[in-house]
Amino acid sequence: MSAAYPLAVARIGAYDIHYADEGRGFPLLLIHGLAGDHSAWTPQIAAWRGTHRVIAPDSRGAGRSSQVDEPISTEDMARDMLALLDRLGIAKAHVLGRSMGGAIAQHMALLAPERVHTLMMCASFARLDAFGRRVLSNMREVLEMTGSWAAQARHSVQNFVSADFFDANPERIAAIEQLIGGETRLQACYVRQNHACLEHDTLARLPEIRCPTLIMGGGRDPICPLACTRWMSAAIKHAETVVFENSSHFFLMEEPEHFMNTMNGWLARHTPRAPEQGRSNMAENFTLHVNGREHTVNAEANTPLVYILRNDLKLKGTRFGCGQGNCGACTVLIDGKPVQSCDTPLWSAPGHEITTIEGLGSAEAPGRLQQAFIDEQAMQCGYCINGIIMSAEALLGRKPAPSDAEIAQALERNLCRCGTHPRVLRAIKRAAGAER
Repeated sequence: MSAAYPLAVARIGAYDIHYADEGRGFPLLLIHGLAGDHSAWTPQIAAWRGTHRVIAPDSRGAGRSSQVDEPISTEDMARDMLALLDRLGIAKAHVLGRSMGGAIAQHMALLAPERVHTLMMCASFARLDAFGRRVLSNMREVLEMTGSWAAQARHSVQNFVSADFFDANPERIAAIEQLIGGETRLQACYVRQNHACLEHDTLARLPEIRCPTLIMGGGRDPICPLACTRWMSAAIKHAETVVFENSSHFFLMEEPEHFMNTMNGWLARHTPRAPEQGRSNMAENFTLHVNGREHTVNAEANTPLVYILRNDLKLKGTRFGCGQGNCGACTVLIDGKPVQSCDTPLWSAPGHEITTIEGLGSAEAPGRLQQAFIDEQAMQCGYCINGIIMSAEALLGRKPAPSDAEIAQALERNLCRCGTHPRVLRAIKRAAGAER
């Protein structure tokens, strides 16, 4: 399937994950289902990029992302999504998944609850019932027996929409069949992910999910029948549930206005408040937790966090570089994750723990990474080093003994024009050794 929007690429482990990154505002991650790629969200990206930063990746094994014939699970794909958020400097996001994407989103909420602001699932499942398992297995077996996407599409398209929609919209049905039949992805990837869906079972753990949750199901969906919707609703007792009674798996297509009204209402209620139109020049009080201490600052809500840290809190170790989130000089940690503070608005920071270079140590008592950089003389002009150290601190927090490749990956968003990279690498490995 062709890219609906320009795609960037991030190296996540051994895989290239391609993604659309559109708009500005509170982040919204869109995760597609088993059949398709990011382009399945084309109307939604267009609608939401005016109010949100919309991230729509091609999952591993789909679209333009790496395609490898190997075992995979929905948890594996959830870890890919969390790593992508890390790479983009996104501490927390709305997460919306459809079908298999909803299963992936569940794992994200269980693995890293602090990263998922709200969880939204369309035509999804925590465990497939017997009927859904049979339908999904049949769809896979047609592809395995024929080796033909066109044959698979012809035998599957009726599972995606209701009988009424199928009968009333022959041209749209033909377009869906042509889209699926023209798939170019490695068939083994579909087969592997089909098995991943059959094996997905988070039902017993769903009560652990605490974030606001929206569950949407199609009343005539044979792939994720209403039994699956009811099971999730019963397990996540605080969840809001919306059933599109007369629609099937593709209720986003069958009832687009109902779906968008539901989603827009949800996002309006649950998105952290940004400054109102016409109030950009009005200062407000914000309480920040920085380096273990509480600070109250009075500033405009859209003020970049880097200015607050440097000018209001006098934490000059956070450098201003490009001002566009590209160079990494302004990197700080928010809830332990590296974030570019130059494009992080003040209004998004309250309620999170912010750590700057000053929080790692002082001239009299440097932290492990600071001391290692001194010992290895791993700086020249020094302007970029504080951001590099903050990214390295986040890396060692999640990977105490990183490989050279993992270090390089973690520093991908930190630019150094002086060419001290070999010494930087040695310093980080020295700090990792000192920790052990």
